[in-house]
Amino acid sequence: MPWSTVPLTMLTYRPVQRPGGRGDTRRHLVLAGAGTALLAACGAPGGTRGGAPEAAPAGTSIGARDVTLQFMYAGEPTVVETHTAMSRLFTDRYPRIKVEQVHTPSQFTDKIYNLAAGNALPDVFWGGGSNMIDYADRGILQRLKPLMQRDRLDTSDLYPSSMAHYEWKGEQYGLPRDWAARILFYNVDAFKQAGVPRPAASFKDQGWTWDVFLEAARKLTQRGTDGTARYGADVQGGFRVWNAWLFNNGGDVIDASQMACRLSDPASVDALQFLQDAIHKHQVAVPRDVLQKEGARSLFMNGRVALQEGTYGYMVQYKNIQLFEWDVAYMPIRSRRTPAVGGGGVCWMTSPQSKHQDEAWALMKHLIGFDAQLQMARMGGGASCLRRVMNHNDVARQRPPEHFTIFTEAGDHVRVDPPVLRWSQISGVLAQQMNDLWDGKRTAKDIAGAMCQGIEPFLAEQRR
Repeated sequence: MPWSTVPLTMLTYRPVQRPGGRGDTRRHLVLAGAGTALLAACGAPGGTRGGAPEAAPAGTSIGARDVTLQFMYAGEPTVVETHTAMSRLFTDRYPRIKVEQVHTPSQFTDKIYNLAAGNALPDVFWGGGSNMIDYADRGILQRLKPLMQRDRLDTSDLYPSSMAHYEWKGEQYGLPRDWAARILFYNVDAFKQAGVPRPAASFKDQGWTWDVFLEAARKLTQRGTDGTARYGADVQGGFRVWNAWLFNNGGDVIDASQMACRLSDPASVDALQFLQDAIHKHQVAVPRDVLQKEGARSLFMNGRVALQEGTYGYMVQYKNIQLFEWDVAYMPIRSRRTPAVGGGGVCWMTSPQSKHQDEAWALMKHLIGFDAQLQMARMGGGASCLRRVMNHNDVARQRPPEHFTIFTEAGDHVRVDPPVLRWSQISGVLAQQMNDLWDGKRTAKDIAGAMCQGIEPFLAEQRR
């Protein structure tokens, strides 16, 4: 979409350089110097630096001049603490570079487009793989491969798909912030009380199948006089949750090479029907109205559901659970021998609009380096994109969960979002139709057909 056709509603935002004055209620946070106390509490990062070189590129002198970098991201309020701590490690090394934290938790994508239209993009900002593709298509992102080759950026310790997720048409446009894999959390005490064998503790074990999952959910479900006291499972969620069920059954959503919808394939329909039946036919999974009323994480923390998908970041809350013991497992499989999980995280990007391109690139390299990644993982800010961090004693020895290696292994099994343009619009169409699936209003076959029909215009545009 050319800038001349950007909706006027997207042109009302103006970047606030230093918000916080009297009467300013906007939720932008500028915390350029915060984070020292956090670092002291967490301990200084240990180990040898790795994952990305820290040296300044030839012909430049990083840190030799006074520079302020704008560092913009969305996410929950806790990400401010994490990113302040990560960037503090960078400013400790380069005292003349200040990193201005700009937390923008709402309408983030619209604001990025608005800032781009005004030639005022932040120096470093985040986005998902789908946003990255749309940004790249509009020409607002810096191509990174020339910089990576110039600096001989070492990516050998990164999960391969964490880099591939941010490639498009042969060019690299983003570096991974994290590598979030959606796995299963489960109530160990509930399994023991119901006499149900615990899920497999490794991706190499192929015994955790759909049939085993469904039978476990039946036995874990507790009926009370006032309704269901405990549900066996929660199978609902966004695209990255239900897509893994499709893929593990041999189905898919989009054939990205042909730009064709595959939701109507028998394997895809079968997977969607399995999820709907778990809620309405077998009545062992949480209905959508209960989920909306009580909240997904609260249901698990209060012992109201025994099996629930989640990510590494959930542990910040779940470590406070005193009611029961919990652990993690991978998503169950059906027709595929190797299980897949949803996920993808977000990436860091920069733009040719940045007035401090060398410093912005140096910050991006730092953010995927060992020290910054270890700091993030220690604080629970996300699963690292570096294997060495996920295997580090400070991270891998966290208890609970007993089987932390599920997180480490999961990074190699992530099924990422389809690499197509207009994914935000496509996923919106899918989400609207999926509500009818969760509510049992129509069959999976009907809903799959409606989803294919709804996304066809976006795919047809890309086949031209």
